[in-house]
Amino acid sequence: MTVTRSANGELHLFGVDVQGKVWRREQVAGTVNNWYVWNEITDRAMKQLAAETNADGRIELVGVMDSGEVWHRTQVAPNSGSFTPWSSLFANLRP
Repeated sequence: MTVTRSANGELHLFGVDVQGKVWRREQVAGTVNNWYVWNEITDRAMKQLAAETNADGRIELVGVMDSGEVWHRTQVAPNSGSFTPWSSLFANLRP
């Protein structure tokens, strides 16, 4: 699981389930302990995931597949619920 803040300060949780699906849960604006439901946001199976907010306010996800391939996707705009499709970073991480 990984967490980052959106441009408006809300927390976004991201996690990977046992099937490799990526899920997101967003904090309700202006609250401390209220959250929207989990939503699946992937079409690729990931093993590991990291999230960070870019300088322009968009959240970027970086994921590693079982094969070691590294992929990323970004919010289409700050505070948006939509993300770009996964795009390869043309890297392969193998132990």
